[in-house]
Amino acid sequence: MDESALRLLVSRDEATALLAAQITAGENLRNVVACATATADLVPIKAEMAAWSARNEAALVKVFGNSAGLRYRLDCRGGQGS
Repeated sequence: MDESALRLLVSRDEATALLAAQITAGENLRNVVACATATADLVPIKAEMAAWSARNEAALVKVFGNSAGLRYRLDCRGGQGS
């Protein structure tokens, strides 16, 4: 990770709150996924999972800058560009 990714663009408190909220939301979705007994059980939360992922990217951009958002997008695609 380059040093620019370590510089916060917001206060430490704001970064902590924003990232903690995303982690909590992700844990809640993980619990729903863990309770699924079939792939069909995941269909109702597909849009919610996509929205959560978009919020992850937005949070990373807000806290660390555009390059962090790009790295997140690439990581979500297995390192592949669009």
